[in-house]
Amino acid sequence: MKKIWLVLLAVAVLGGAGFGLWQLYQRNNSVTVVFADAGGVTPGTGVWMAGIKVGRVLGLQVAGDGVEIRLFLGKEVRQQLTETALFVIDPGPAQGGRPVLRVKAGAGGTPPLAANSRLRGVNSFALWQLDDYSQKVLEFMNEPQLQEGIKRLEQFGNELRK
Repeated sequence: MKKIWLVLLAVAVLGGAGFGLWQLYQRNNSVTVVFADAGGVTPGTGVWMAGIKVGRVLGLQVAGDGVEIRLFLGKEVRQQLTETALFVIDPGPAQGGRPVLRVKAGAGGTPPLAANSRLRGVNSFALWQLDDYSQKVLEFMNEPQLQEGIKRLEQFGNELRK
């Protein structure tokens, strides 16, 4: 009977230590993003970057400037994000109506996010899509064939003015 109690005690101690280490790991790999409202996000909601799930929501709380959403993002993901990273709540029609958080890395040349960073998020998914479209337009404008066509049109216009 004593052996059973010793085994149970050992399991409880190891379980408690493991749980404590896991909590510490999550706390050191979390980022807080402040949104105007939670938009249906709950603990466990996924965080997606470039179509890949890279984290999850740990918790939410009301703050003076909105709703703080604490995210678990591994160190390797945080190192790809900067202070200008864009976090947005996607209402989730493609996910069966359940909202998800989406993130874009942000501008290069700035240091990666530190553990326990606090950033502002955007509730408007339309803004996210506008950012996507503007990037696509810029990429299109820099296509070599388009640039060559523009140069030819300029030359043609100069010829006509002569």
